[in-house]
Amino acid sequence: MNIDKFYRRFMEDRKMARIQADYVKDEEQMAELAALLNGKERDLIDRLKRVHPMDGYFEVEYAPDEHPILTGSHIIINHDGKGLIHTRAVTVLSRMLKRGGPPADTARLTQEAEEWIGTAAVMDHKMILDGYPEAFLEVMVRNLGHDSEAASKKGYIRELNEILTDPEVLQQMLSQIPPKEYYALMSYVNRSECSVKLNDFRILHFTGVILPVSEEVGMLHKEVMEAVRRAAQAHALPHSPVDNGDGYDAMRLKVTLLHTKTPIWREIIVPMDLNFYELHLIIQAAMGWDDSHMAEFLDDHHEIFVHSFDMEGRMEFGTDGSRKEYLASEVHVGAVLGEGDSIRYWYDYGDDWLHEVKVLEAMTLGEPVLPRVEKYRGPVVMDDVGGVGGLEEMLAILKDESHPEYEETLLWARSNGYRQRYPKQAINRRLAALFSGEGPLGASDAGALGLEESVEGLISEHEYALALFEGGAAPGDYIDAMVGYAEDPHRLHGVVAEMDEEEVLTLVDWLLGQEGDAVQYILAKKDGMKTLHARRLVVPAGAGLLDRWAIHPSIAEPLLALLFDKESPKHPGRLHSEKYMEDVDMKRLVDESMTMEEIKDRLRAMKYRGYSKLKK
Repeated sequence: MNIDKFYRRFMEDRKMARIQADYVKDEEQMAELAALLNGKERDLIDRLKRVHPMDGYFEVEYAPDEHPILTGSHIIINHDGKGLIHTRAVTVLSRMLKRGGPPADTARLTQEAEEWIGTAAVMDHKMILDGYPEAFLEVMVRNLGHDSEAASKKGYIRELNEILTDPEVLQQMLSQIPPKEYYALMSYVNRSECSVKLNDFRILHFTGVILPVSEEVGMLHKEVMEAVRRAAQAHALPHSPVDNGDGYDAMRLKVTLLHTKTPIWREIIVPMDLNFYELHLIIQAAMGWDDSHMAEFLDDHHEIFVHSFDMEGRMEFGTDGSRKEYLASEVHVGAVLGEGDSIRYWYDYGDDWLHEVKVLEAMTLGEPVLPRVEKYRGPVVMDDVGGVGGLEEMLAILKDESHPEYEETLLWARSNGYRQRYPKQAINRRLAALFSGEGPLGASDAGALGLEESVEGLISEHEYALALFEGGAAPGDYIDAMVGYAEDPHRLHGVVAEMDEEEVLTLVDWLLGQEGDAVQYILAKKDGMKTLHARRLVVPAGAGLLDRWAIHPSIAEPLLALLFDKESPKHPGRLHSEKYMEDVDMKRLVDESMTMEEIKDRLRAMKYRGYSKLKK
């Protein structure tokens, strides 16, 4: 819940709610407020900054006597006798308080945290929980989705201890976290390491499985670790591939989608030490499925279910007994398939996608093996198109631009992941990230994981315009340029320095009028995007009286951030052009620190002409 929704929900006066939200967004006012906080208020902010409630706000004691500044300024608001404070207010105040103190010695704090964990991890779990504030414990219980009956800190400690040391509860939790986070957790468990990096986790440190000790270090308590170990053994989630020291260490597989007129297959290298659940994940990524339906492997003697509930449901209604039933995560691929053998992979019992998985050869690579697509033929397939017949019909329409349903079909296909070019490199990066056994991607890496695939999709969408555009570069040049700048946005400083006034104002005019994180489009005069096009950062997307350009959000967002930086000489508020800025006084934005969403909101409220033009 963002700050605006928070105050609108919990303050009856809508005008006051808007004023209060703007107050929290104003960092200068928050800095002044932080300087006025008393000791108890500072302690409260310091405790809360380590907690991450998933609903966006904290419940604390409403105590005007102890927290006069926070309650008097409505940072803490009274709702049915409880105090509520938004996470954004906590984050901003924490940062302001930190600015006022001495610089932190990160290395020393990390060392102290690890030393404390070495002692605390073997102490009684309830005793460790008792060291955390009641607000923290309450948020953890709430994040776990537990219907708490606790009325005191002691009650929260008892409930958390029962939940976090119960293998059955943890088994359900582990089945719901991303595979890379599971691998990160198990890497610490297998090494019996209690000190963990908080950046390795995006979910578990919201639940109490990982207890924050400092801003960078968390603790995996011994009792919780043992419960996780038992839960993992019971759940039998896929393990990360490891080297096979005895002879062959890899296999070359060919996965072919059956019964299609259009040949669709992938040739894949996989590690020899692989279970069928992991093979399921690899096939899903390589073919382009979104893993939203049931699946199983089967041959004359085996029926290997990907999901345990599917296996249990099938057994409940009975089987013909001709095949032995297994769970995919419990069966080694090499125990069923040898060189030259094959098995069927059945995905989505409704659309009825059947694949042949054949072992072409066993290999010795002599190095750690990560799954990768080597060769391929045919498009990225899509879920929910009505099976083979629906897929063939859709592909036929997409090949015929004169077809009356072409535009509607293309729009639907793109919204469901259709790609004219198979994004081999992006898929291999995704497989490497999934099976590397490292910690999960950080916030900055999460977008980059799908970046190349997303950029490739944008380029393939406009290949016809690239081919027609005079002097246009090859598609690969655009892909390399966009990915390079997106992964190192500091290089965009040089691009901004080269842009002239007309290019800046045209870019801002169009981009601030479009919402969301999708690809954005710009109409410009001939050579109106000359700097960005020279760097291959915009893609020709059509021509006419005005050229049409497409720009990827990974380029658009940092460009706007640089242009609206208060120190930027290219800040639109400092540029004067009657032609482009006659409808709005951009000077109002020059000296204000605003997020991109706030800038967009301000411009929409001022009826900025780019937004109204888009609406037409």
